[in-house]
Amino acid sequence: MALNLIFLLSIFALGFVGYFYATAKKEISIAHKKDRFFMSSYVFLRVLTLNLSIFIIFLFFENIINQHMDLENNIYFYIKIIFLSFSFLFIVFMSLKKIRKTTQFLIKRDQYLKIWISIPLWITIFLCFGIIIILIDGTIQFFHKANLFDFLFELDWKPFSVITQWGHDYEGGFGVIPLLFGSFFVAFIALFYAIPLSILSALFLSEYASPKWTNILKPIIELLAGIPTIVYGFFAVLVVTPYVQFLAHLCDFTASSENVLSASLVMGIMLIPYVLSTSLEAFQAVPKTMRDASYAMGATKWETIYHIILPETWGTVLASILLALSRALGETMIVVMALGVSAQLSLNPLESTTTITVQILSILTGDQEFDSPKTLVTFALALTLFMITFILNTIAYKKIKGKKRNG
Repeated sequence: MALNLIFLLSIFALGFVGYFYATAKKEISIAHKKDRFFMSSYVFLRVLTLNLSIFIIFLFFENIINQHMDLENNIYFYIKIIFLSFSFLFIVFMSLKKIRKTTQFLIKRDQYLKIWISIPLWITIFLCFGIIIILIDGTIQFFHKANLFDFLFELDWKPFSVITQWGHDYEGGFGVIPLLFGSFFVAFIALFYAIPLSILSALFLSEYASPKWTNILKPIIELLAGIPTIVYGFFAVLVVTPYVQFLAHLCDFTASSENVLSASLVMGIMLIPYVLSTSLEAFQAVPKTMRDASYAMGATKWETIYHIILPETWGTVLASILLALSRALGETMIVVMALGVSAQLSLNPLESTTTITVQILSILTGDQEFDSPKTLVTFALALTLFMITFILNTIAYKKIKGKKRNG
């Protein structure tokens, strides 16, 4: 393998030198400096394509030779040298057949630039489709060994339990409803107080605070988005949970060491900058003429906010809330450290529960073999979470896009 890699690099280096001196040296030397980057990129792309094609052909013939011939190492080395020489001559020949004038290349410079800058986009798209295909494939394998109806409607989540029926042992307890309930329960409590705090703070910075204070306070609040989530998890475990237990004891309640309220309170702090930043930008984007017209009609500042600014920006604010909900559903470290792994349908925020992300992490912790339902269920859980967040993000995108179209 190492020899093949060295051989590929040798072909590439010699091919690039041959192509450069055969076709591009004169063109690049007379081109303007700012155009040399595009021409060099074009040369690099063509040479890379040719060399990779040749190397793939070489690997094909190498496989055939190894299957039908038993060559000594020195003979095998000489064969590679000969193939390298012919590859070099072939690339030079192809280069001579493809000479282009500088003016012709510069005319198509924008086209080549468009191709180059679109490559990362297509790589990202292919990666997304690759992830989706992997999730779908694993989910199909899971449903070959488990029941789809039980997964969607069963209220019992015990993936490591064994159920004995009709003399056979079955791995059971794959109901996703308790996990969905826990995920949305934590997210809704977090958003319940994060949304009003974020919107009211954004209104204050946009309508009441001076530009000087806005420029100071906004970056400070946005720093919350840059704090690692594991720090939030430690904060929830070491600070918030003891206070929640203390206050619950004062009110004659019992709070678990891992409870929904602690995780939700910390998660809400994490979500504040997501909603606040988007809402503030939306409020500041409202034309000043609309405010002036409202004031000219005798409206107060609050009436202007209630009748002009909030209706005008409601679509963008709702989109930011949906994006924050997606972020909350996909959060892992906070809920892992502060929430627990007990899957139960309880509306008591002082008890523990679990989420989809917690279960995926707990199942995949340690060495696992992907041949049993208790491991393959992680693909189904990940696909479920992906579909939920995809729907939420799509709705948010349509809200923002529709707002821009109406505006």
